[in-house]
Amino acid sequence: MSRRWQLLSLVAVLAMAFAGWSGFVLYQAESSSDRAYGQLRESALTAAKQSVATLTTARKADPAADVRRWLGCTTGVLHQDLAKNQAQTLSQLRQAKATAVGTVTAVAVQKLDDQSATLLTTVSLLITPDIGAPTTERHRYRAVLSTENGTWKVSSLSAVPTGKG
Repeated sequence: MSRRWQLLSLVAVLAMAFAGWSGFVLYQAESSSDRAYGQLRESALTAAKQSVATLTTARKADPAADVRRWLGCTTGVLHQDLAKNQAQTLSQLRQAKATAVGTVTAVAVQKLDDQSATLLTTVSLLITPDIGAPTTERHRYRAVLSTENGTWKVSSLSAVPTGKG
């Protein structure tokens, strides 16, 4: 056998070994519980971003629509409280002298399982008063999400104090 055929045979064997190893690694990655956890984490992060932005937004133009959105992204005691106090909340929003629009600028998972997630969020709140210049505030929140019919909803939202230093 010539040297050239030996070299080609060696290259073919190495290529088949590499292909087999790559297939095995890909199979493990696709069937891994890490992949399922990653997907669960991503869905919780996405839901937290959307829901916290919704819950920190109150527009003067249509407060009833805001309250409907709040009710749509909440569950549990938070949802019950919002529904129970809906008339009072609408009255306060209609009397407000400003519009607030929340934008989630950062979100991190603190705790996660199939049924619940605790996330920390940072929100930039643009406040536009009827009179005067708009201002921006930064807030941090802890959001607890629960699954309801396969959808993440906020069951608790609380402010996280910032340290002074």
